[in-house]
This record gives sequence, C-alpha cells and structure tokens, in this order.
Amino acid sequence: MTEPTLNVAIPLTPGSDVNLLLARVRQAVAAACDPAIRSFAFSVPAVAAEAPAEAQSGDAAAAPAAAGPRGWADIDVRAVVLGLPSKQRDVIKAAIDNGGQIDRDATYAIIKRSKDKRLTGFTKPIDNAMEALKKNGTLHDDAKPLLIPIYKGSGQAKAFRVPEEVVQRWKQLA
Repeated sequence: MTEPTLNVAIPLTPGSDVNLLLARVRQAVAAACDPAIRSFAFSVPAVAAEAPAEAQSGDAAAAPAAAGPRGWADIDVRAVVLGLPSKQRDVIKAAIDNGGQIDRDATYAIIKRSKDKRLTGFTKPIDNAMEALKKNGTLHDDAKPLLIPIYKGSGQAKAFRVPEEVVQRWKQLA
C-alpha cells in the first residue's frame, strides 16, 4: 500500500534562506491538514537568477513605490490561520464566515470562556505568528493584523475584525 504523498512547489526568490523555505513548508503542511500524509516531495520552481533590469538601473527608490502595498497578497492566509492555536483560529474563521467581523459574545461562545473573564492577550499568539512571518521574510511589513480588536470607548473590545484583504484572500484560496 502506498502512503499518501503531498507534492509541494515552493516559489523562492534568489537569495532566499532555509528559514524561509521551512516556514513555507510548515504553511503547506498546515494547509494540507491531512494526518495521513507522512511522505513529502518538494520541488522549487526555477526563478530568474538576476534582478529585473529596472532594479539594476540604480533607481532603487522607483521600484518599491511602483510595487505599492503588498500586505497579505503573496501569503497563503489559510495556512497561516490553520497554524494558529485553535481558539484564535476558530475565531478568525468565524469572523471571515461572518463577512470579516465577530462580536464579543460570539467570541466567548467559540472559545468556551466565561463572560466574566477578560480577553486580555487573546490576540498575542496571532501577533507572535505574524511577527515571526515578518522576521523570516514571508510576510510583508505592511500587512494588517489578522484580528483587530474594536473597542467601545476604553476598556473591553466589543468585537474583532479581520481585514477585508484577508477575507478576500481567504475566499481566493478556497
């Protein structure tokens, strides 16, 4: 009997390091979410070894401005969300299913937490995951947080919002 195999093609840019490769492998495995897969076959598509001509021309300031904000555009949002702790993952998925926002009561229901407890630090695992992705170069610095608390005055968050670009990216990858 042949074991199920996951074949993954991971696009890398020239000069990419092993940490970036491993981060993308983790994303791919999380996206697969199939515990039966024990064997992996990896391939790296060919990438041009030289920088584009406009980047070589010496006008370094023009290239980033032309690219514009990239945010979550090049990221497998599903893999990132599926790699989060279950409570945060489930709240983000529910918010996406609800058009990008989830209220406080629904959040408490999903995470099975008493309403007399605070949600202090709830977004910390998400922030940590995003920081790690930014540090290894997988996520662009201009990416908005995956889960943004919405406050009613000072104090408690009344709801959480997932940025529209993440909701759209999630739907694209479905």
